[in-house]
Amino acid sequence: MAGDFKDPNSVPAIAHRLIATREALGLNQTEFCSNAGIAENTYNQYERAKGRPSLDMALKLCAAYRITLDWIYRGDAAGLPYSMARTIHQKTA
Repeated sequence: MAGDFKDPNSVPAIAHRLIATREALGLNQTEFCSNAGIAENTYNQYERAKGRPSLDMALKLCAAYRITLDWIYRGDAAGLPYSMARTIHQKTA
């Protein structure tokens, strides 16, 4: 699975970014899902790399947490709030 992170568009890479984002915010899955209006069982599949979030689900995450589609799908942190990007970088470095 680690090799899959080389492709930022891969489902495992997306899962890794979602986990890193949630942990940077200090939330558990229940809180993270509730705040975004996403069913926990649906979101859990994304973190387990069982599929990528649909556009509708990704947009809910963007609205709830000020993250970007570029971050979710491509790994481009340029549009993230600075403090969040820094925390994610520290946790994943």
